[in-house]
Amino acid sequence: MKNDMKYIMGFTVLLAMGLSRFMVSKYGANSRVIISLIALIISMAGFIAILCVKQYMAAVATFFMFILPGAIMFMGIYLDNMLLAVSGLALIFIIIPIGIKVLNKYKK
Repeated sequence: MKNDMKYIMGFTVLLAMGLSRFMVSKYGANSRVIISLIALIISMAGFIAILCVKQYMAAVATFFMFILPGAIMFMGIYLDNMLLAVSGLALIFIIIPIGIKVLNKYKK
C-alpha cells in the first residue's frame, strides 16, 4: 500500500494541474477560487468521514494539518491577497511536522 501511495499522490497532483490549466483557460483566473473551494469541500468531507468512524485524534490532526491552512489559502485566493495565500501554504509546512510528532506520541 505504501508504494501505491506515491503513485496515487503523483497522479492526483498531475490531475489537479491539468484541471487547473483547463479551468483557467476556459473560465479565467477566477476559476482558481472554484478549484480551491472544491478542494476545501473534499477535505471537509474527509474530515466528516473520519469523525463518523470515531477516530477523533485523526480528525483533530486532519483539521489542523489540512483544513485550517486550506481555508486560509482559500480566503487568500478569494480576496486576491497573495500574502494570505502564501501564509496558508507555509502554515502547512509548519504544522505537518508538529502534527506528526504529536500523533506519534499519542500512538505510544
